[in-house]
Amino acid sequence: MKRLRHWAAALCLMLVFPAAASSAPATSHPPTTGYVAWWLGDAWKSTPLEGFERIIFIEQKIDVSGRISASNGWPDQWQELRDAAREAGVGIDLSLGLVQESDFATLFASPEARRRLLRETARLLRQPDVAGLHIDIEVYRQASTSPEAIAGFRAFVEELAQRARRSKRWQLSVFLPIGGELQLYTPSLLAGMSVVVVQGYDAHWPEGPNAGPVAPLRGPEAVTVEKALAEARALGVDNARLRLAFPLYGYEWPVQGEGIRRKTTGKGRALPLAPLPATMRGSFPSSVVERVARHGAVFHQESASGSYAFEQDGTAWEGWFEDWTSLQVKRQWLKCEGVDGLAFFALGYDAGALVSTVAHSFPDDSACLAPTRAVPEAEGSMH
Repeated sequence: MKRLRHWAAALCLMLVFPAAASSAPATSHPPTTGYVAWWLGDAWKSTPLEGFERIIFIEQKIDVSGRISASNGWPDQWQELRDAAREAGVGIDLSLGLVQESDFATLFASPEARRRLLRETARLLRQPDVAGLHIDIEVYRQASTSPEAIAGFRAFVEELAQRARRSKRWQLSVFLPIGGELQLYTPSLLAGMSVVVVQGYDAHWPEGPNAGPVAPLRGPEAVTVEKALAEARALGVDNARLRLAFPLYGYEWPVQGEGIRRKTTGKGRALPLAPLPATMRGSFPSSVVERVARHGAVFHQESASGSYAFEQDGTAWEGWFEDWTSLQVKRQWLKCEGVDGLAFFALGYDAGALVSTVAHSFPDDSACLAPTRAVPEAEGSMH
């Protein structure tokens, strides 16, 4: 596969000098949400908070009893974030996180646990600098839960939505998983959300059977930007409240065989888009920028994603990522569909460079006149 080193240089330039990425004049900032992840520590400081509509702090971890089992240092250890958000005039929402499907089934089937969780959320909302709650509860398999748990979850969300409407002081938002057998949310539930962040990433994941794009625009994956938008619309989410989740990281996998999307031979690993501060680099083997600078990369038209490949100690590796050009292609497609909102996961993974390009204008709207259609997977340079 041909390696395109001139793209590597361009990618590095765009990230280090984001103003060089576009000569278009700045426009009004689109509705933009930023996730701040506790495990990234102070990496969020690389991204000015001005211009964001919301910051979502990940996470307040829920256990099966309905208690917050881990607050990840909130609020005391995050005073600088709270001060910066207040100075920028940006509200902070706390994410309620639960991704273990067995825990979901136990928690939401229990009326007592649900009542306890409602009390816990009320306590969180009384804390200083908390402007809302963000529900990040992900269940994908029908067989992993019960009708009682699903009904209990929906009753819990509806109660939160009613409280938000009565309060008018805080907002309720949700992360909408797609691509699974089970959809927890109904149109009536989502109607009570101020913002719906639609899953736009992890079409391929570290434990997956094949390497492939993380956040494809279109393609055979269960998770694509096209499918995410279609599912959100089928659930009645209007364009004004919709935010597409966009990853600021990539994955690389040990692989075997030839070509792209090769079969994996072990668990993949995450890489930040740009190098992290020295104190955090030990958590990651490298960064996308460093990989591309060394090995080159290829752009794939169908997915609007980038990939690279290399060998290390006799093992073949294949990596996939999204960069500035990927973001521009997806933003243009979204704008043609009437959507302008984004949610970046997570602030700091790009050293602030990619997120800073969001205010640049779109290409000419005439590109929207042709109907969207799938195109064959192809290689090409990004200019």
